[in-house]
Amino acid sequence: MKRIGVITALLALSLAIAGGCDDETAGVDQTGINLRFANCLPLGIWVFVDDEYQSFASTEEPQFISVTAGSHTLWARSNAQLGDEFYSWDIEFSVSDGQITELTLDCTDALDSGGE
Repeated sequence: MKRIGVITALLALSLAIAGGCDDETAGVDQTGINLRFANCLPLGIWVFVDDEYQSFASTEEPQFISVTAGSHTLWARSNAQLGDEFYSWDIEFSVSDGQITELTLDCTDALDSGGE
């Protein structure tokens, strides 16, 4: 019976220690952008930074993308077509080392018939 109590106590202690660890408090500052979307239907968005594919984001939730410090160009386009138009954005932004730049892509007036 004592063995079961000791095993249970060790298991509880292990879970308490493991539960106290958090990746966000590891002391490493993230550098990048946090994309948010406004006034959009649920869409998938292809995201490119400096002409390199980075991510397939959803307009329904924020998307963190790791980017090096400096000045960059973001180009994004929806995967859905409305008539002969797509939602697209072309934004210049900068990121400081150890910082996260917030970017909001608004679907209002973001329709473009140019495709890619």
